[in-house]
Amino acid sequence: MKEQTDQAQGGEYETDSLPISCTYLKEALALSLASAFEPLSSDLSAIKQDVEQIGRRVEALDEYQASIFQYQNALTQHIHSIQSNLNTLYGTIEDQENRGRHNNLHFCGIPEMVTTSDIPNTIVQICLSLLVPDSAHEVILERAHRALKPKPTSADPPRDIICKFLSFPIKEGVLAKARNAQSVKLDGHGILIFQDLAKSTLKKRKALKASNSLRKYYIDGCSHLDYLLCMRAAK
Repeated sequence: MKEQTDQAQGGEYETDSLPISCTYLKEALALSLASAFEPLSSDLSAIKQDVEQIGRRVEALDEYQASIFQYQNALTQHIHSIQSNLNTLYGTIEDQENRGRHNNLHFCGIPEMVTTSDIPNTIVQICLSLLVPDSAHEVILERAHRALKPKPTSADPPRDIICKFLSFPIKEGVLAKARNAQSVKLDGHGILIFQDLAKSTLKKRKALKASNSLRKYYIDGCSHLDYLLCMRAAK
C-alpha cells in the first residue's frame, strides 16, 4: 500500500504492468491487417480484371481462328474444284488441237537444200515410194511448210516439215508404211515420219516413255522398293 501511495503521489504509473484485453488485441490486429492487405487487395482486383479481359480476348481469337480455318478449308476445296475444271479444260483443248492435226504428218531429216517451192513435190515423192501405185494418185497435200523456227546452221539438223493431207486414209497409209518400213530415204538422207501432235501430248508421251523404260530397268534389275524410290526421285 505504501508503494502504491508513493507512485500516486509522484504521478507516474508503469503501463507495462497493466493487463491488455482480447478485444483490444483483436481490434488492433484487424486494423493492422486491413491496412497491410488493402494495397494487395487492390492489386489482386486489378489482376483479376486483366485476367478476365485476357480470357475474353483469347476466346475471341479462338473464334476468329476457327472461322479462318473454316474459310481456308472452303478455299482449298474451291481451288481443288477450279484445278479439276482447268485440267478438264486443258484436256479438252489438247484433244481439239490433236483432232485439228489428224491429217498432219511430221517429216524429219529432209535437207534444208529442198526449197519451199519444192517441198510439196518432195513429200509426194516420198509418199509414192511408200504407197502402192494404185493409191499414189490420191496423195494430195493441202499445205506443206518447214517448222516455224530460225534456219539452222550446217552443223544442226534440218527443220521438220509439217504436211496436211487432204485425205485422212492416205495419211494413215503413209504413216503405217513408214512405221513398217526398215528405212525411208531421200537422196541418201534418212527420213523419219511421225504423227503431228500437240506439244503437251508430246511431252506426256516422252514422260511416259521414260517412265516405262525406267520401270522396266528397275523391275528387272532391282527390288520394287528401289523402283518406287527411283520414281519418286525422278519427280
